[in-house]
Amino acid sequence: MIDQFETYYTEKLWGMIPEVYRHEDGLDTPNKGVLRALVEILAAQAAIVRRSQDRLWDDQFIELCNEWAVPYIGELLGTRLLSAQNARGRRVDVAKTIYYRRRKGTPRILEELIADISGWDGKMTEGFQRLVRARHGLDPKPTAFAGHFSGTMPGGVADLRNTRAAELADGPFEEYHHTPDMRRQGRYGITKLNFFLYKLSAYRVEDATPFSLGDGRRFTFDPSGRSIRLFSQSKRPDDWDNWHSAQAWELAAPIPCRLLGHAAYQISDETMQQLVAIGSITPAQSTELVVLRGVYFKNEAALRSALSSLPSAAVFVASIGSFLRHSLVADCGKRALLPDGIAAPDDSSVSVMIGANTPTAEHIAAGNLHNWAALPASDKNTLIDPEHGRFAAIDAAIAPNVPVLGTYHYGFSGKIGAGTHNRPEVENTIPDIIFDNIKAFVKKFLT
Repeated sequence: MIDQFETYYTEKLWGMIPEVYRHEDGLDTPNKGVLRALVEILAAQAAIVRRSQDRLWDDQFIELCNEWAVPYIGELLGTRLLSAQNARGRRVDVAKTIYYRRRKGTPRILEELIADISGWDGKMTEGFQRLVRARHGLDPKPTAFAGHFSGTMPGGVADLRNTRAAELADGPFEEYHHTPDMRRQGRYGITKLNFFLYKLSAYRVEDATPFSLGDGRRFTFDPSGRSIRLFSQSKRPDDWDNWHSAQAWELAAPIPCRLLGHAAYQISDETMQQLVAIGSITPAQSTELVVLRGVYFKNEAALRSALSSLPSAAVFVASIGSFLRHSLVADCGKRALLPDGIAAPDDSSVSVMIGANTPTAEHIAAGNLHNWAALPASDKNTLIDPEHGRFAAIDAAIAPNVPVLGTYHYGFSGKIGAGTHNRPEVENTIPDIIFDNIKAFVKKFLT
């Protein structure tokens, strides 16, 4: 131990022994050092007692107590303890017992339990919300974001032609609705709660040198040239009083291509003011946008079509990049995962820096680069494939002397190995050699 109590008591007890016996113990005899080893064993036990006395006050508090005191504090609260194999979860469970009971049964506390007990990201869904049923007048009107992506009506029949809905099946964000499952272990029912756990953590790799195929256009995010899945970084709130049900881009999980390309737009008064401030449009032209104020556009094509119908269509289409940047809604994958030129760069899960420029969301498209012998045509300048960890320059090749850097997140099960995580526990640890000395003396004494 760092407190060195063993050394202190060893020397103190050794000094209390008459010098003649200490001298005899040091002679070169078959029993040399036996007395010293016995004293060190007694000193180790004295150190344990001293530490226990010093921690009598701390052991009254669950945040500071030793592990042996956790079950006793839990007994005072009437807590059903977790397994001793999960020491962290057991301590957190005891510490927040009263907190949990006051909020018992709410979706917020159920998701908070996932984070507290397992340490993983997670999402809870209620089985009754995924049941097929007829809608009636008491149901709230479906909002623009209902159905997450493809817009399947709540409780309605699935559109089997929609491939995106099929990709979401059996997950926490699925849009299909089911008949009740009456089995004890059934997933869909009025009383069923489903917990989806994300066991991998996302670790950030910042400003890594991508692997180039040599043509200045095709790159892999991984510097070794491997195809790896890109992950979104966890954005669950630290303050659970601000809890909301997790969106797909807020969990540490692999990024689907459709999620990275999911973009929705909405023109607001703030959008018009920003466009006028940066000189993209004039105040007079901004009055034409009033008819589009508050309209939700589910993709870029819908926004372009609406702008093309206005009298100043030529100006609006010429400034489409500014429209795409400032009207991109916060509740979409593209805004959450890619740099948008507005939020801090660290908020993005994936980004590419070419020279001194970082392409922002309006200049990036998501696509499949599994077979990238022939790059697809696009009006964007950068194409990113998060499912294979690749990106490509679409408009022109990047010169060899222009530095290219990539920032992304990869998934792994824990903070082990040569990852990008901090390792202060290892770097700041002082090797404990005293315990090894005690074992050596005891072994010598017994033999």
